[in-house]
Amino acid sequence: MMLLASQLPSLSLAAPPSRLESVSATSGSDQSRLTVELSQATVHTFFMLDAPRRAVIDLRNTQASPRLKLPGATGVIAGVRTGPRPAGGLRIVVELKGSAPAKLSTAAVSGKPGRLQLVLAVRGEAG
Repeated sequence: MMLLASQLPSLSLAAPPSRLESVSATSGSDQSRLTVELSQATVHTFFMLDAPRRAVIDLRNTQASPRLKLPGATGVIAGVRTGPRPAGGLRIVVELKGSAPAKLSTAAVSGKPGRLQLVLAVRGEAG
């Protein structure tokens, strides 16, 4: 007996979603740092928006952990929020004071499969 492909159960080859485990923020005398930890590495994009100034990280195939707590304002970071994106993605928006430049770097952490760091460097006054 010959089975047609449409009669077979669909098999998903998609990777399981990454989970946004934690977001933390710290500030020093010349920079603020936002650290984003994921359950596994995922494709991401980073861009800046103005009026008001914001740094945006879009994470593909990522869901927020139900236990996720977002940090409050510190240094040039005025606030952090997240929201769902189409096709199972997640967006992190970091509201900034003034015109602080931001640079996204990725780093592996020993014992943890995925981690993103958003480093906000301050030039002069934050506000």
